[in-house]
Amino acid sequence: MKSILIPLASQIDNRGAKATLEKYKNFLKDIYQDSTPIITNSEDISRFENKIREADILIAFSLTGGTRRFIVRLAEFKKPILILGYTKQNAFASAIGAYTILKRKNLPVLLNSTNEEDLVNKLKKHIRVLETYLKLKGQRILLIGIEKKLLENETINVNNLKSLLNVDPIFMTLEEFIDVFNKVHPNEHVVEFFKRYTRDQNLIDELTKASRVYTALKEAMNKYNASAVGIRCFEFIMKTCVTPCIALSTLLSDGKIAGCEADLQAIITMMILNYTTGEVPFMGNIEELKEDEIALAHCTVSKGFADKILLKSHFETGKSVSIAGEIKAGTKLTFGRISPDFDSLIIGSGTVTEGSPWSDEFCRTQLRIQVDGNAKKLIDNPVGNHLVAIKGYHLDAIKELLDLLGISYTTL
Repeated sequence: MKSILIPLASQIDNRGAKATLEKYKNFLKDIYQDSTPIITNSEDISRFENKIREADILIAFSLTGGTRRFIVRLAEFKKPILILGYTKQNAFASAIGAYTILKRKNLPVLLNSTNEEDLVNKLKKHIRVLETYLKLKGQRILLIGIEKKLLENETINVNNLKSLLNVDPIFMTLEEFIDVFNKVHPNEHVVEFFKRYTRDQNLIDELTKASRVYTALKEAMNKYNASAVGIRCFEFIMKTCVTPCIALSTLLSDGKIAGCEADLQAIITMMILNYTTGEVPFMGNIEELKEDEIALAHCTVSKGFADKILLKSHFETGKSVSIAGEIKAGTKLTFGRISPDFDSLIIGSGTVTEGSPWSDEFCRTQLRIQVDGNAKKLIDNPVGNHLVAIKGYHLDAIKELLDLLGISYTTL
């Protein structure tokens, strides 16, 4: 995505705007791809209108006081705005004034001053949040083996998702997908990659069949121009004796969002966490829950999340092949889940205390997490049985994105 730097000043010569811009322009070069000359009146904005419209994100750099009206005018371009305020010449005061007006209008805007420590990295994070805001809008999500009516019966408000993010899921019947699956060939690259993680010839044989699910999912996503996918796993396994675990893991490694059990809430949460941070998400069942600890488990995980993987049969059915991932103890995680009406998200952080499978009564990948906060909030205000986790501490960036989207949040 393209960002444009738009320097703003009430006067150029008398208030040192040129010198301030020269001081920062080279320093900030990694956060923008284009720029305008210093703008001092509304006519200048009109003069560079085409250049501004070509950008995805506007960086309004307030160099002096008297620039509030220019920043507010930039909002007419209907693009996310990052306001950067110089901390002298009353520039930051103008920046705050404009920020207040635009926030009250619920427009996508972020604010930063030039005296922040580690300024460039903070601005890069702001730009990524704004890029995520744009990327989330209008995504095409393919759900396989589930109908809109079933989601509504489970109190999932698909219409509200459309209003908030302009996301309207596409529904594909399981029969249609199985027809695709039956016609495709195995994926040799998937088989070669995963067979190194087992010596069990039966599992290696099952890999060949499981790799066809990956091929079929890619074909289905291409057909519907979908950027994310979810599949009703259990019904597919019962009809084909093949698991989607390998396919979903590979799609996640490819940088695609892929969710088990056609869980739309989890898929949206995966998008929010992944697009904001670049970290590969893991979706797991809540298996144990104490005030300061939770355990998550599922039969798939991406190599981008796990530190080590092994292949086993699927937990609930004993069929086909699934993945037992291992995560190093001490790994910091951020995790959460969006509500069924998609207007709030519960989010928390914690540290892995046990990351190798310890029980034969859970799905294959198992994590025990020491929670920073009160995990019982997951029951007090329930949002569902799956949580989505990513590596690292990312609460601030995610909260910033949720503010832009108008989605409220609760922290554990």
